[in-house]
This record gives sequence, structure tokens and C-alpha cells, in this order.
Amino acid sequence: SEVADLPTDSGISIPVRWNGSDDQGIASYDIFVKIDDGEWQPWLVATDRTSAVYSAVLGSSYQFYSLAKDGAGNLQVRAATADASTDVSISNLAPEITPVPEQFIAEGGSFALQIAASDPNGPAAELRYEAVSPIPGITIDAAGVLRWVTGESDGGSQVDVTVTVRDQGSPAASASTVVRLTVPEINSPPRVSEIGPQIVEAEALLSVQVMAEDTDFPAQTLSFELAPGAPSGMTIDSLGLVEWTPDRSDAGQSFAVGVIVTDSGNPASSSLVQFSVNVLSPANRAPFFQPLPSLLWLQLPPDSTVLSRSVPVLAIDPDNDPVTLSVDSTGIPGTLLIGTTDSSGNGILSWDTRGIPSGIYQFPLTASDGRISTTTILTIRLEPDNEYWRWALETLDGITDVDQFSMTADPDGDGVENVFEMAFIRNPLLPDHTPMKFTQVGSFGNRWRIFDLDFKRHRDAGKFVEIWPTKSNGLAEWQRLTTPEWRFYLDPLGNTDGKPETQDVRWRIYAPFNQQQQFYQIEGRVKP
Repeated sequence: SEVADLPTDSGISIPVRWNGSDDQGIASYDIFVKIDDGEWQPWLVATDRTSAVYSAVLGSSYQFYSLAKDGAGNLQVRAATADASTDVSISNLAPEITPVPEQFIAEGGSFALQIAASDPNGPAAELRYEAVSPIPGITIDAAGVLRWVTGESDGGSQVDVTVTVRDQGSPAASASTVVRLTVPEINSPPRVSEIGPQIVEAEALLSVQVMAEDTDFPAQTLSFELAPGAPSGMTIDSLGLVEWTPDRSDAGQSFAVGVIVTDSGNPASSSLVQFSVNVLSPANRAPFFQPLPSLLWLQLPPDSTVLSRSVPVLAIDPDNDPVTLSVDSTGIPGTLLIGTTDSSGNGILSWDTRGIPSGIYQFPLTASDGRISTTTILTIRLEPDNEYWRWALETLDGITDVDQFSMTADPDGDGVENVFEMAFIRNPLLPDHTPMKFTQVGSFGNRWRIFDLDFKRHRDAGKFVEIWPTKSNGLAEWQRLTTPEWRFYLDPLGNTDGKPETQDVRWRIYAPFNQQQQFYQIEGRVKP
């Protein structure tokens, strides 16, 4: 066997090759090396390879020879003389890169550039490439192709990419260059959604929202305006809301509407969206009643000089059509009339209540424009003309539920019925209490302590309710005071609050001396 010839001069990586022959075949090789004037040393022992790279030192000389061994174990016999030699005098030179001028890339486009490089010490195919960029997405492949797929957000940017080319020498050498990539900003027009045909009735409001977005980055401000030729009275706001109320004269016509959407770029860019508006004749709308209260009326005596009571009624037609009013008097006693003026929807409902029994009556009212009718119910509570119902009429004004006028109703929810609210001069529409004054005024020997319980009541309370004092030792069981235990005084000092409807009441209570604790309260009931 022998080592193949080497070039006179080599780099620090020496490619060494050897080969041999034998009638039974070569099993392995021992490769020896001699550095400068040193001794021969084994480099590779019992190897079946036929080539390897020897790592040398610059400035030294190297000699190589081989010994072969066959399959029977026979070792080649030869003198330790060199088969090949070389001097390591060649340094590893860095790759050379062809300069790259500034590259301009279309916004949203795909960019690819072949970086041209060569290796003075070796084949270009063994070069390795890498790219360092301040933004992600820029890559370079093994063949040296620089790539970048740009997007909207890359517009207006300038990126310096450092490309490094490295050889396979030992030590490896590299070279770098900076490639400047520029993406000019392109102002894209706003993107506007299509708007389908619109239909609206005359005198009805049309509202159309124009949907638009700016696709540039960062997004720009959009402004909206109607294109020339829009119908009179049509408006558009800063957010793109189109509004228009066509007149009756516009019925049966079709209008072409255009909206221009402009961004705030420099220069600005605009888009136009168009749609049609068909105006229909307005549908006939039903008249409607102004809200009617629930009423409390007092009965008229049979010999009353007042013949009837009345309430105004108003119905409005949204189309300004003439309106007539009527009332269904079926099942309602007495004379019932409704009068209107010039089909204007204004009317007066009159009812003769003389001799009519008390109760709750409902009156179906109808308003008609000749084509469409609307019905509502007027509720009237009719009660006797007495002190309680006159009080209810004055004090419960504004109540909408006629049931809340009754004696047993409790509109304010404080647990006190209306008749007791009247009896004790309380406000039936507000939770309140009955003002009282409890005073010890003396004693009667060693048997009784004397207290006065003072309060006010309605002057006609006695016609509707009975009241009395009760006592309890512990708020559990209450008992009426017996006659020796209390006295009743009415207006002993006259009407002290100056109100003719009130009376001053004093209960004088006699409490036993031997009773350590006693509670008192007022109880009452509605008279049958």
C-alpha cells in the first residue's frame, strides 16, 4: 500500500488518501505521520478507511506512509520512508460577497434575492449563510436566497439585514454584508361593504349604516359624505349613519344614493358605495287615545240640579285623518253621551249619574278614521256623596287603580286602610304615623296614676270607624280598657290646628299603682 501524492503546499486541513492491493484482499491500514524533523508516529491504526483529513499547523511540513494488513494477519514489511509530503503554508481566506444595492419591495409582495458569494480556498457549494434582521419573517436558505413576504404593516419601513457567509475551513472564515430592504408606503383606499336596495315608506325614517374600514397600518381616520345627487333632506353623520325622512311627495319614486368614504392619508384615498332607495306610499295608521285616568265620581242625588258629570276624551290620528268618537253604552245605566267637534278627535263624555247605584263602571270608547278603529276602556268608580268619598276624591287624586279608592285599600302599603288614614288625618299616599302625646298629669290617691293620650281625628271619623284604647302587660295579649280605666273627651280646648275637618281627642287613662309596666295602643274597626 501507499499514500497518494500531496500538493507541495497545503492548508491546515490536509486531505490524505491511500490504497493498496493483495491477492487475498486488504483488511486494514496503519497510517504514520512525521512532522518536520520529528519521529514517525502512528496517526490511524487498523483503519479500513482509505482517506481522512489531517489537522495541521500552519508553517510545518508533514510526511505520510502506510502499512497494509491482509485477511490472514500478514503485515506489510517496508522501510519507514514517506509516500507523500507537503508544507502547510496556505492560510484560510474569507469568502467574498458581491455587494447588494438597496432593494425596493412592493407592500404586500413577496421578495427573493440570491446572495452571490465565493470561497477563494474551496467550492462555493460548501459555503453556509445566515441572516440577522431586526424584525421577524426575513429568512435565508442554504443556497443563499434571502426571502421576505411583506404585509400591510411593513409599508413605509426600511430594514437593514446583516448577511454572513461562512466557509468550511479550519478555522472557518466568514464575511458579512448589509442588505437594505425598503418597503414604500402605499395608501390603500378604504374598504366599504356593499349596501343593498332600501325600501321606506313616505314620512317614515330611513336609517342606513355605512360600514367601512381602513386597511392601512396604522389605520387612518375615515370621513363620510353624500355624493352629489342625494335626495333633499338626507344627512350622514361622522360615523357613516345615513338618515332621511321622505315626504309624501316622494312616494312612488326611486332615488340613487352615493356615499364617499375618504381616509386621512397623504395623499388621501377614497371609495364610493352606491345604493337605491324606493319610497312607498305610507300605510294608514290607526288613531290612538291620549291616556285616560281612572276616575272617582260621586253620585248625584235624584233632585240634583247638576244633570251629568263629564270627562274630556282625545284621540289623535298620526296621518292627520278625520277621527270620530263613539261609546258603547250597553249594560250601563243612565244617559251616556259623547260629543265631538268637526271629527277632530276631541270629545266630551257625559254621564247622568242621578239615581245610578254605586259601583265600578267601564266604558268602551272607539276612535275611527273611517278605515281603522282603536278601542280603549274608561273606568269610573261611582260612590255615595258622603264625607269619606269626598275625602278620597280630594286626597287620592292621581290614583290610577280605582280599587285603591276603597275604604279597605292601602295605597302606601303602611298597613293602615284608607278609612283609618282619613280618621287619623294621615297621608294615604305616604307611609306615616298618627301623632300622639302621652302625658302623666297626676294621680288619684294610691290607687291610680292618671295619663292623657292626645291625638286628632277627622270630624266625621265617628260615622265610619269605632276606636278604643287597649292595654297589655307585655305586648303579647291586648285587652280593652274597662269604663273605670278611661274617659273620653272631645275638643276640650277647641280646634287647636285651625282646620275645620279635624277634632282634638283626649283619652284620660287611669293606670293602677301596683302595675309596674303597662303598654297602650289604639284599636279600631270599620262600622258595619
